[in-house]
Amino acid sequence: MIFQKGDSVIVKLNGTYRVGSVLHRTRLKRGLVYKVKLENGTTVDECSVNKELTSCHIHRGLTKSLNKKDGRETEKEV
Repeated sequence: MIFQKGDSVIVKLNGTYRVGSVLHRTRLKRGLVYKVKLENGTTVDECSVNKELTSCHIHRGLTKSLNKKDGRETEKEV
């Protein structure tokens, strides 16, 4: 999944799921890394869908259901 700037995502950080929005996207050789601002105001600099790239990762299934619930289908399948 590719997320755009401003998309809502669910992030697993230190064993806890948090809701945030994408601020910036960076392409690496092995995938995409996102900068995410969480609801509590914290900014996570490195977050990816691939668990091997970063310690913080975006949960695709929960994010997809969150966006369906909100009536937005903004992610694209790769």
